[in-house]
Amino acid sequence: MNRQLVVATAAGLLVGLAVGRYTAKIFPPAGSLVWVQTPGAAGAPPTKVAEATPTEGSPAVPAAADGATAPAAAPAATAAAPADGQTVLAATMPSLGPADAPVVVVEISDFECPFCAKVGPTMKELLAAYPKDIRVVWANNPLPFHAKAKPAALAALAAHRQGKFWPYHDKLFANQSALEEANLRAWATELSLDMTQFDADRADPELARQVDREQRAAKALGAEGTPGFLINGRLLEGAMPADDFKRVIDEALGAVQGARSEGKQGFELFESAVLTFEPEKGRSFLEYFVLGADPPAGDGAAAGGEPPPGEGELGLPPGNEDVWKLPLGKDDAILGNSAEAVVTIVEVSDFECPFCSQASQTLKSIKTAHGDKVRLAFKHFPLSEIHPNARAAHAASIAAQAQGKFWEYHDKLFEGQDALNEGNYVQWAKELGLNIQRFNKVRKSPATMARIDADLAQGQSIRVDGTPHTVINGRKLAGALPEELINKVIEQEIAKAERSGRKGAGWYNEIISKGKAYRSLEDQTYPMNVSALPFMGKKNAPITLVAFSDFECPYCQKIAGPLSELVEGFGGKLRIVFAHYPLPFHENARPAHVMAQEAWEQGGQKMFWPVHDALFAAQDRLSQQVVDEIAKANGLDMAKLKAAQADKRHERRIDSTMKMGQNAQVEGTPNLYLNGRRFIPMAGSLQDAVNSVLPRLGL
Repeated sequence: MNRQLVVATAAGLLVGLAVGRYTAKIFPPAGSLVWVQTPGAAGAPPTKVAEATPTEGSPAVPAAADGATAPAAAPAATAAAPADGQTVLAATMPSLGPADAPVVVVEISDFECPFCAKVGPTMKELLAAYPKDIRVVWANNPLPFHAKAKPAALAALAAHRQGKFWPYHDKLFANQSALEEANLRAWATELSLDMTQFDADRADPELARQVDREQRAAKALGAEGTPGFLINGRLLEGAMPADDFKRVIDEALGAVQGARSEGKQGFELFESAVLTFEPEKGRSFLEYFVLGADPPAGDGAAAGGEPPPGEGELGLPPGNEDVWKLPLGKDDAILGNSAEAVVTIVEVSDFECPFCSQASQTLKSIKTAHGDKVRLAFKHFPLSEIHPNARAAHAASIAAQAQGKFWEYHDKLFEGQDALNEGNYVQWAKELGLNIQRFNKVRKSPATMARIDADLAQGQSIRVDGTPHTVINGRKLAGALPEELINKVIEQEIAKAERSGRKGAGWYNEIISKGKAYRSLEDQTYPMNVSALPFMGKKNAPITLVAFSDFECPYCQKIAGPLSELVEGFGGKLRIVFAHYPLPFHENARPAHVMAQEAWEQGGQKMFWPVHDALFAAQDRLSQQVVDEIAKANGLDMAKLKAAQADKRHERRIDSTMKMGQNAQVEGTPNLYLNGRRFIPMAGSLQDAVNSVLPRLGL
């Protein structure tokens, strides 16, 4: 296999195939309530988004044009269905974006959390990218170890009662290290708030109950740390890149389109979309964050008492105690004493990811603080589909490592993250005194590329689905997390080591030896009748890869090239079958699939695959006219095509293929099956999955 194909299957397919789980899905109908959300309803919070006017140094979240009428106190905590004309989300919860947006992003935050301060520009970018489709709603979760966070939250809600939450929010984050009582009042004065009312509202027990309620609701949905985000019920944790949010928002919008295509509207549309997009937690999301039901009573700080012992007090995510198998080898860059360390932290990172830069600084600080008890290792995980300069940067770091300067070069890459280019790679190498000829040779060598691919495959095998990830003695944490949170895990691991009397690399290897790792193919085999479907390769090939695809799905487009290369790489051992799966909210997809199937029947492989490529190339402008133009350009008999369009026989073929996919648990596109077994992109490369099948066939 050539290097490009390995990259595509190990990295590109991570952001292409794996992102298939983020693309919109087909769901069964659900829901029965009536939703009407009208801007300007009585007691409604401000909904207009004004131009951004952040204070110097503050997160660039656009300030809302808060209305003159102060929001009312929290409504009764009931889960009754909203009546026509009512605003469903509580007026006490500040928000940005249209009140009738089909996707609600609940931002769960803490004014004293440094990572919460960094997500402002991301929220601004999302609001600009989805001006009609998302509503960002603020929810408070002042963590118990941030003593100034709750007073700040109460002050911000008091400002909200005077229509100034977002300007006050900006001041709090801009001055995060100075959240003193005097400043809380000074910033209110600067915003011309009525100070008598401001002080009275801060002391109002109802605001404290609101904060408590929001914390309990967040905890009920699994968001114990900050920042956390609930996107129509799906939880994202940590200061993640905008692209991660966009993938989930796009999938949520797909669920909305699916519900809309079933004739749903109003609240019934919203409810159905939420419940199908996030079946497990959707109901709780609707009850606690949309309909205002009172969440279950919590323990500790969230319930008004002392924080409970254990992970809840630092908001460690569920499943953080799971141990994953992430071995280290002689090629891995390691900082620290491998003979003395009792804790191994593996930094799974991308040099072009801004949140990785933040996480790296945190890990370096932790390493320094713990001395020889902690060693730090690095795994390369460039997300090449969204970070075009990342792979070359990682290759340069490996070349620097060959001359004993990995960590120094690692720091230069993060410091110069906005200027990753060929000139700077060489310049930074010169600044570190590296031999440039050797540096250039190593960074461009096949062995270096294979090293990156191996790290990507390892990350996928433990279900790393983005960057950064911090793996502590096998325990995986996602996102750029606060130092306090990571230290909590480290302290637990140090205590375990002290009880065992073990240390060093041997101790780490023992810990992860029984860790979790995922295989790239599911065990279950699904029946696949593909005799009438287009394919590439030899009909009698021992391995059949069925690709459920949609001509209007951008991720299907991205994998089309790598799949064809895969057939070439395995010679006559593999054929690729194209399985029609046009999603209902892609209005132009089905006519394209009908024409493509006719191309197969008229001209077989020689006609189908050029048509296939042309349809994907025209994906952004697909229409019936474009489909017909592609058909003519590729020599289809147009009379036969029109007859096929009229008699619906290809429509029936497409429907039966989609039914086959649904029976095999296909929920979105692309989805791949090797001899009937579903491929799991996060567990390894497609090339490795094919190789794993060959021995079973005696090949």
